[in-house]
Amino acid sequence: MIKSKFSRLCAFALLGAFSAANATTLDEAVQQLTGEAAQQYVLPIVSGFGANLNAGWYHKTPPPKKFGFSFEAGAIAMGTLLSGGKKTFDVNQAFRLDSAQASDLIGNRIDTTSGTTQQQQAAKQARKALIDTLRSQDFNMRLNGPTVIGSTDSNIHIGFKGKRFSVTTTVNNIPVTRSDSIPDTTIAIKGSQGVLGDFSPLILPLVAPQITVGTIYGTNLTVRWLPTMAIPKIGDFDFFGFGIQHNPAVWLNKSLPVDVCVGYFHQNLTVGDLFDASTNAYGVDVSKQLGWRILNITPYA
Repeated sequence: MIKSKFSRLCAFALLGAFSAANATTLDEAVQQLTGEAAQQYVLPIVSGFGANLNAGWYHKTPPPKKFGFSFEAGAIAMGTLLSGGKKTFDVNQAFRLDSAQASDLIGNRIDTTSGTTQQQQAAKQARKALIDTLRSQDFNMRLNGPTVIGSTDSNIHIGFKGKRFSVTTTVNNIPVTRSDSIPDTTIAIKGSQGVLGDFSPLILPLVAPQITVGTIYGTNLTVRWLPTMAIPKIGDFDFFGFGIQHNPAVWLNKSLPVDVCVGYFHQNLTVGDLFDASTNAYGVDVSKQLGWRILNITPYA
């Protein structure tokens, strides 16, 4: 029960902006996009999580012992400003229109209100056939507009390169082929505005428990995680990471003036189908503890 409550607390701290901005709206915006456009739309959030995921690993260097016992447990809290993320994107990619978008693309180019009843019916059939044709294939189109933290007043736009289509319908049991041209046209993807744009000046938080144990041949293992939690209208929230830190001084016969640590860390955070952020980090840290017992500081670089 305590673990479940802690998981909910951390997840809602992490996704507070999503809830405030309406999770359904965010999900709908992402669901309308595919490929690179979808990746670019949520990139500021994924990048923010990536910056968070790589923070807070290093506290101190493992002792240079072949065998020993050390244990450290606590909660880490990190935050990344979203304001520095990209506010717009512009890509060219294969994209498939849905029925509403195909209808917007055709516009009033097929008149279904003029002429006799029979002519109107034939025009309606031709319009439906053209919509089905547009929905049945991918077109190379330009998609540009706000990212998830971009403008809340504008939508992502689709740039369609003009093309001529021929469709065949049946009128009074007689096949009729009709040809229609759709010129270069730009339409909006409704509901694809920057749904978190009002929250871009805020900090994207991440809170998670972290445990470090050791020491075997100057090596410590660090694990941080949050139990899986189902978030309504978004999906499962999953977070797990681990790191290995090694003190090469364990292989030397003399002490060094500073503590040296070589580390590797991997983490993964998944939020439903919205995004999946994975990070790998490695490097060398140099530190020195100054002070006495509990009254000390450890500067490191």
